Amino acid sequence: AELPTIVCLHDIFACCSHTPHFSKSLIHFSRLPFLWKRNKFCHTLGSTPKTLLAKVVKWVNSMAEPARVVVAIDFGTTYTGFAFALVSDPLNIYPHYDWTDAPVPYAKTKTVLAYNWAAGSSTSESSNKRRRDPEVASWGWPAFLAHKERSATGGARYTGTGDKSEDTGYGYCERFKLYLSHDRNDPLPALPGGVTAQTAIADYLRLIGNVAKEKVKEKLGWDPLKIQWCLTVPAIWDDSAKAAMETAAQRAGLVRGTNAVEENSNLASPHPLLIVLEPEAASLYCQKMNNKLGAGLGSCVMVVDCGGG
Repeated sequence: AELPTIVCLHDIFACCSHTPHFSKSLIHFSRLPFLWKRNKFCHTLGSTPKTLLAKVVKWVNSMAEPARVVVAIDFGTTYTGFAFALVSDPLNIYPHYDWTDAPVPYAKTKTVLAYNWAAGSSTSESSNKRRRDPEVASWGWPAFLAHKERSATGGARYTGTGDKSEDTGYGYCERFKLYLSHDRNDPLPALPGGVTAQTAIADYLRLIGNVAKEKVKEKLGWDPLKIQWCLTVPAIWDDSAKAAMETAAQRAGLVRGTNAVEENSNLASPHPLLIVLEPEAASLYCQKMNNKLGAGLGSCVMVVDCGGG
């Protein structure tokens, strides 16, 4: 009732695609109080564009159902893991230990990717050479162990630029998180040709996100649209590094946004991505678990990050 009777459909999507809860699948067009004829732009009497769009944003946000599950991904330089919990039962946490090819049960897998050009699609062709798009062949422990064996037998890394009849079509990525924020005095790890750090991070988040979605469905019965995703980041990261992580999460199909890839967006959550500082997350956990830790009022707790990066 608060919305104007005539609204431009283009303006709705242009505005709402930048809002946290925007989801085309949640909008029932029959409920939108607008009149849209082809691409004619209609103006509403008595409403400025800013006021109109603010009302639309508020209306669309109110349609999004609340998240039922929170999935947190600890995206590390060397190891990555995830855990999840119901919003209604936040202290009942479900970690994931069953990683393929893991030598021992552990809450994390390796933050590595192996790419294969031979299976990828060609992006340019000539009579003698063909450049292919890299596709992820394996990731986590399987990729790490296969690369270790390959290196032991003298297998070379492939840059993605060789002759299609002779190249091995193989590339290995590790420690690519460092590209988002690093000390300029420290060398960055090499990336295979055709693979950027943003691509590697998005690919990795997509793959581990798929595992998390499956486990949430299996254990709790909720579909991905009911998930609110949380990513932890180092406290030293600046806003640009955090924004890069958000972009990667959108490209990975975890959350919706302007950087989402269409093929990954069907099961992307309409709920906003939460970016949490790693030491603050650890500190909050200590506060929640103070009964088990024996810490009381006035106790001093030190948080130590013993990461592998």
